[in-house]
Amino acid sequence: MRLHRKIIVRLFVIAALMLVSACGKSGDSASPNAEPATEIAGSVFAAPVAGAAVTVKDTNGITIAGPVSTANDGTYRVVIPASALDSDLRIESSTGTFTDEVTGAPATAGTLAAYVSGGTLTAGSVHIDPSSTIIHALVTRNSKTHGEANAIFNAAFGYTPDTSVAPKNAPTTGSDAPQRLAGLRAGVFSQLTRDMNLTPDKQFDLLTALAQDLADDGAMNGSAGSVNGTNIPEDIQNRFEHALVSFQTNTSCNLTGLTADQIGDLPFAKVALTNTYRVEYLPGAMSAQGKTTFKVRITKRSDGSAATGLAVSLMLKM
Repeated sequence: MRLHRKIIVRLFVIAALMLVSACGKSGDSASPNAEPATEIAGSVFAAPVAGAAVTVKDTNGITIAGPVSTANDGTYRVVIPASALDSDLRIESSTGTFTDEVTGAPATAGTLAAYVSGGTLTAGSVHIDPSSTIIHALVTRNSKTHGEANAIFNAAFGYTPDTSVAPKNAPTTGSDAPQRLAGLRAGVFSQLTRDMNLTPDKQFDLLTALAQDLADDGAMNGSAGSVNGTNIPEDIQNRFEHALVSFQTNTSCNLTGLTADQIGDLPFAKVALTNTYRVEYLPGAMSAQGKTTFKVRITKRSDGSAATGLAVSLMLKM
């Protein structure tokens, strides 16, 4: 009889503990009133950046989600509160490794980022590359609105990056021209870094300096911005366009197969520098088609005086 009572008591205690445990689990599960979540998927590209730390921040720089790490192909996924999509977002990447597009050298990545306006992230994809990084820096470091940053960038480079498009430096697989064009444009910044005698890891400092240069007066003309203590040169826009031609025609680095007529029009760079002279196109009579006349001003870089007695030849590069 006593043994029977002990068994009953023991069973009662076990049942009570199971009830408490079940109640505890119910409290830990997602509440019906919990805020819905959504996922952002994308990539980090200066060539694919592996092992980068990606975070999502609000406009004040407060982390909303992350960090998450990019895969070997540069892709990432991060879950954020769905309500965050109503506000502007900063998606920022740091560190990671990549193989430089032009030199083929392994390199450590610096900061790459994208700025997304509230209510525009309908596809759930944000791809980060050098172009988006410059716009992000114009907004977060140089106090431009997102609209102003896009307009300034477009005036300097001739296009506005689309962060919903995944850059791809690879042969075509069909209807992927936008991805290959984004990949080609990213590779141009690798070429520009090389042309400026900077190592691949300095590309990210160059992006910051280009943003500072653009923010100063809305033009890419070397009026502000420096890399490692060296000022951005006055003919930086011309150098970018030269880098574009160099990268587009270098089929060992540029695998996209895009031809010159597929990469869009770039703004006309009006200043070029040699070791000795400054050459400036003077706006006026040039037309888009047919014969025309125009003037160039050539001055000595040493003192700014007019250069005389020079034989000038021009070559059209498309």
